Amino acid sequence: MGTRHGLVIALGVWALGCGGGGAGAAGSGPGAKGASEVEGGEGPSAAPPAKAPAAGTKALEKRSAALTFDLVLKKGDAAGGMQAGSWSLEEERALEVLASDGAAVNKLKVVFGKREAKPLLGVELTVATAGHTYVLESKGGNVDITRADGKEVTGAERDALMTEYDWVGGPSPLAKWLGDSGPAEGKKLEGGSAETRALVGVLAGVDYQSSKVSVVSKGKSGSTLTLDVTATLTLVGGQTRFELSLNGPAKVDLAKGWVSELSLEGTAKASGKLDHKKGVLDVTGKGKAEVKRRSE
Repeated sequence: MGTRHGLVIALGVWALGCGGGGAGAAGSGPGAKGASEVEGGEGPSAAPPAKAPAAGTKALEKRSAALTFDLVLKKGDAAGGMQAGSWSLEEERALEVLASDGAAVNKLKVVFGKREAKPLLGVELTVATAGHTYVLESKGGNVDITRADGKEVTGAERDALMTEYDWVGGPSPLAKWLGDSGPAEGKKLEGGSAETRALVGVLAGVDYQSSKVSVVSKGKSGSTLTLDVTATLTLVGGQTRFELSLNGPAKVDLAKGWVSELSLEGTAKASGKLDHKKGVLDVTGKGKAEVKRRSE
């Protein structure tokens, strides 16, 4: 990875995903539900948000996801056969905080590096931002986005970036949710789309409109908060939907404001339809999934 040492990065916690421009990205932007709209659990932390990382704070983040599945295909009452498959994603990105004030990050540089992804049921879950470098800056209540190469930012690029970095100009969703010192050991917090995107990350093909996440604090060592995470996501490939139920540990560096480690595993339940040589078939099935991320 020849660009690693030149990548300027910052916050794995904030942006967590790839700024998905692929299937399922609709409904995942700033208007999606957050912790304050989630029923039956603790919403945003009562503590003030953590102070934003200082200008010059950098991080290199690696993200990955994988899915294996077995599908049962039918056309009406007639059997359509079985189909097994898999999908995987690996990507790297770098971030650098260029300006911050109090709890707000006002200017952020994002460098999208290496990305390798398999199609999901023949659908390429592409990302408009892949291989490009951007600067996002808060101006007059809006987020201004420029490309490092001087080219015009397309609508698809802006949509992808805002799915993950719409909070620039204020505290990150993670900082607001966990607070400056994190929840007390044993305390549970529940969140919606914004918190899922911040903690688990944004993945191309995931519909974040209905995503949910909950955490139970396992305590803090220094500035590192350990969490037990449960998340539900919907991954979309064409007309087929996979409902992912994931669980696992995560570590958040409260002093820097990013996710240091996250490793979730769980089950996938398939539904919907599939374009097949026999026509459009109904789909059911199950599988296994994992999502991981790590910041350096």
